This record gives sequence, C-alpha cells and structure tokens, in this order.
Amino acid sequence: MVDLLRLPLCTVAYHDRTKGFRTVAKGIKGANGITAEKPGNRIIVSAIMAGVSSLTATTNNLQEMLVYERSEGGNLTMTQVVELDFLPDNPSISILYPTNVAISPNGDLIVTGVPNVMTAIDHNPDLLVHSKVVRIPMAQLGDKFFGRGSGQTAKPVIEPIVMDVTGKLNASTTTVEVSFNGGTYLYSTSWRAMGLSRCKLS
Repeated sequence: MVDLLRLPLCTVAYHDRTKGFRTVAKGIKGANGITAEKPGNRIIVSAIMAGVSSLTATTNNLQEMLVYERSEGGNLTMTQVVELDFLPDNPSISILYPTNVAISPNGDLIVTGVPNVMTAIDHNPDLLVHSKVVRIPMAQLGDKFFGRGSGQTAKPVIEPIVMDVTGKLNASTTTVEVSFNGGTYLYSTSWRAMGLSRCKLS
C-alpha cells in the first residue's frame, strides 16, 4: 500500500549518545540509502518512490536524491533535490588515497541502482539484471557552489560511468570509487549475486 500510494512515511533519525534517537527529516517517499561527507555537513538520501511508479523508472518518471545540510546538534535542512532516471540504491562518496594514508574530502557522489526494478525482483535465479552507476560532483550539490547559506542551487552534472546491460553486476546495490597508486577502481555489491565486483576505470 505504501508503494502503491507513494506515501511519504520515511524518516531520517539522528542518534545522540546522551539523548538517544530523534527524527531530523521526514516526509520522504521510500528512503532507501544514506551517506554523509566526512569532513563536511551534507547528508545524501536516496528516495526510490518519488516517481509516479517506482517499478519502471524512466526519463519521464524520475526518482530522487535528497541533499540535506546538517547543523550542530544533527538537525537537517533540505537544500536540493536531484532527479535520476533510474532507481537509486545506496549512495557513497568517492575517496582518494594519494599516499595510501590521507583521504580527500572532495570526493564525488557515486550512485548505483537498476534501470527497472521489475527485473530485479523477478524470482528467476538465472535472470541477469542490468545496473547503472553515475558520478555527481559534490561541489555542485546543495548551495555550496553559490555559497552556503545563499539558498541557491543548480542542476549538477550527472555523469554515467557504468551502464551494465550484460548483467555482470546483476542489480548493483552499492558502488564505491577508490583511487590509489595511480589507479581508480569501482567496487560493487549485488542484490542478486554473492561476492564483490571490481572494475578499473580508464
């Protein structure tokens, strides 16, 4: 019923060691994944029921990535909605190990998912499901590009980096991008298969 009516019943909770849990964002249609920049104050949430139908995401039926700004105490303020033409699962922020020690705080947002969830939930174990992975510059998300606090945003560049039409990733759920020793790699998990896939980007 929640899926059919697209009810905005999902929330984001914040845990304080002394005060426990409390809700800091609500009214989300199908919150499905979350990530945070470190260091930084932005929280990214994927919403897979934002479109008219979460079962057949197309360019006319867009799903959403929600961008929040986190203040002291954990409160969240939504600053931007980024539309995607596929069902996004768990977002991640790419990391750079220039000396195998330091982590770059300026990574990109990596979002993975499936173009059509109907194939992913098919009970045929031999069916191979397509996957899609895109990169979105963190510098273009929220109001950081125009200056934090300005309240102004612009549509970010959404760069497709993997379009798996062979089913090798088989319904990718999480993809992380890691750069080290002069190379950049994608590590991806699957909804329908065991193990971890690795892909070197050229």
